[in-house]
Amino acid sequence: MIIYLDQCHWITMAQARVSRNKVQVAEELQAADALWARVEAGLVRLPLSSAHLVETVHAGTKERRRHLAEAMLDAYGGWHMVQPLVVRRHELISALGGGKALGADDVFSSAAGAPLFNYDLMLAQAGRQRGERQDLADTVWRGVWSELLRDETLPADELEATDAVIARWAALHDGLAQYLRENPGDRDLRLVTAAAMVGDIKLDLAQAALTAQISDGG
Repeated sequence: MIIYLDQCHWITMAQARVSRNKVQVAEELQAADALWARVEAGLVRLPLSSAHLVETVHAGTKERRRHLAEAMLDAYGGWHMVQPLVVRRHELISALGGGKALGADDVFSSAAGAPLFNYDLMLAQAGRQRGERQDLADTVWRGVWSELLRDETLPADELEATDAVIARWAALHDGLAQYLRENPGDRDLRLVTAAAMVGDIKLDLAQAALTAQISDGG
């Protein structure tokens, strides 16, 4: 069974191990204990994503950060969720070109680099055969991922780059949210939301069409 936890639930999982008194709701503590038991029995996978990395990098004090990272690393078993933009692009390519549809093993993967934007999902699908070189790459990747989660912070240039991406995303969606607040009519809501969605995916559509060889890029 695969369970993808939001960051707030990971915090509860960490608190259930090191600071149980901070979990205010008894049912949440019971749920965390039950999930830890299933993790230790090998009954569930709790994959991590690039969003978990970014949020953990910005997570408060050194001690709190370390406890959260250690909980994640103890529970995730080397599994990641593939970057959602990579998944969306592949789904568009499959829809346009009749390619292989994605399954759970494609979206949740233990392959090196799976949660990153430059992960090649099609190449991963074609290369299911594993060898010593791939095993070594995965081992190195897991080591790097672990150190990033445990680190106090990202290097200054990488932290600045991630902050800039977050700021651009927030500004775009803040503008849409503000428009929706100021124009509450049902028809406007549908039209504006649809326009924002189309604007968001139009580049991926063009790239998918090109990859599926139904466009010459002109």
